[in-house]
Amino acid sequence: MINNKEMKKSIIKSILFLTIASLLGACGESFLEEEPKGFLGESNLQNEEGINAALVGAYALLDGMNIDGANTWSANPQNWIFGSVPSDDAYKGSEQTDFAEMTQLEIYQWSAGNSIMNDKWVSSYEGVVRANSTIRLLGGADLPDAVRDNLEGQARFLRAYYHFELYKVWGNVPYFTEADEDFVKSNEGVDPLGDAIADMTAAVNLLPATQDDAGRATKDAARAMLGKFYMYKYGESGSAADASSAKDNLDPVVASRSLTPCFKDMFHTSTENNPAMIFSVQSSINDGGNSRNANWLNQLAFPAGSSFGCCGFHQPSQDLVNAYKVDANGLPMFDNYNDSELDPSTDAVDPRIDLTIGRDNVPYWDWDIHDASWIRDRAFSGPYSPKKFTHYKADPVSTGGWNNNAYNGINFSIIRLADAMLLLAEAEVILGNLSAAEDLVNAIRERAGNCAQGPFVDGGGAAVITDDINDPGIEWANYDVQPYPAGTFASNGSEFAMNAVRWERRLELALEGHRFFDLRRWGIAAEVLNKYTEYAAKTRSYYADAATYEARHRWYPIPTIQINANTRNGEQILKQNTGW
Repeated sequence: MINNKEMKKSIIKSILFLTIASLLGACGESFLEEEPKGFLGESNLQNEEGINAALVGAYALLDGMNIDGANTWSANPQNWIFGSVPSDDAYKGSEQTDFAEMTQLEIYQWSAGNSIMNDKWVSSYEGVVRANSTIRLLGGADLPDAVRDNLEGQARFLRAYYHFELYKVWGNVPYFTEADEDFVKSNEGVDPLGDAIADMTAAVNLLPATQDDAGRATKDAARAMLGKFYMYKYGESGSAADASSAKDNLDPVVASRSLTPCFKDMFHTSTENNPAMIFSVQSSINDGGNSRNANWLNQLAFPAGSSFGCCGFHQPSQDLVNAYKVDANGLPMFDNYNDSELDPSTDAVDPRIDLTIGRDNVPYWDWDIHDASWIRDRAFSGPYSPKKFTHYKADPVSTGGWNNNAYNGINFSIIRLADAMLLLAEAEVILGNLSAAEDLVNAIRERAGNCAQGPFVDGGGAAVITDDINDPGIEWANYDVQPYPAGTFASNGSEFAMNAVRWERRLELALEGHRFFDLRRWGIAAEVLNKYTEYAAKTRSYYADAATYEARHRWYPIPTIQINANTRNGEQILKQNTGW
């Protein structure tokens, strides 16, 4: 085993060293069968060191970086382009003409020729190929059982994860295993989610409870992801059995871990690798990789007019900002949150708003006071900035790479404890355990009240985070967040309880790329998003061109380049999703 620092450094080295055949720009058979330059035969790699190097290469694709034929911004696993911007949580941001392909996703003018589609496809299937290469190498290696099981478990975890990413976006996608030799594969009559469940179930049985290196998959990581898979399956089946399977996997994970004292702990380099971070994409800076191992995922999403210098994308929506309002009891305002825009002088808000969103006249960590000059085009995409994944001014910054001020070592969560808890709360509501669901939601709400953005002191000495949400130095907000009184879920019934769980999921996981996919699996995307586009059009003029969200938006269109590449004897094997 290599240590964590060496694992990070060897990511790029292993890619160059192995150069394993991949799906890259097209999945055509001839491309996949081409022997790459510098190729090492499998026999040279069928030992623990060689197989581990191949596995590190599979982990390297978690951040969507360093892939020929794929744009990092749309390939990244945070999914803010596919899962946040097309939801009611965020606008594309920046300026109208900047990255217009993203605006098309935002307002449901989707097309199979949009280059963003192919970026995600290419990166995810490259991850699949690298996981399969690892498993093939294992087939001819003489290793101790425990070592073999661990390596295979990690590879199957990654194979399941990459296919799940493809499933979330396109639904009907081919599932490739190490046994596949024909890479022109039909996507008709397939069950990629079922196949991912089988792989992740195997990973649960193979993986150890702990790993020597941070960032490697563990048994709990596999259980948590398997629980998520089953909740997505419930979205298709409506079967309580799937909710029960989700609960069976999520229960032991949630029971063995605790939330961090402060919400911000999950998004800072000094505290992020804690027990509540179940599985994450590891990032590092100034490690000799010219920032290639840094967190690039949000680089476009730093405030443009600030010290970061670029680029102003992924701006929080007014709808999301309004959702943080609370009533006189410190509880969410489900029915009337959008009756008026948030008024900081009168409206009480959940403190997570200022740990997630940059607002005018509010300190932006220890950088400065957020103001109008930080936004590229307020008339186009509003006055707010994303904040969750930006670092402190006092934190180390990268010494290399393009726009180095925006590179940081903040990890990105694939699944964290609060995510797992809220998935479990959903399952509990479905299974009729309303009290258990209420306890899970309340634990997250209680944690939300433990800390807030602290006052900014010009010239230094910023109290970046305060553990007193009523700190007298907080002049920009009236913070309040309270748990639901005991018995609220039971007395109001399952519909209320599920709404409360879903609302909490939005507030807790905002701008982490979950919202659009959640709305779809809940079966309420058309209802919520068509109402949202009508609301957004009142202040964002380009929303007048938004298409109606309809049945065909259940899945994104498969990239045209992939449809065209996957033919046999003139017959189109990979079929386009319905409506595209």
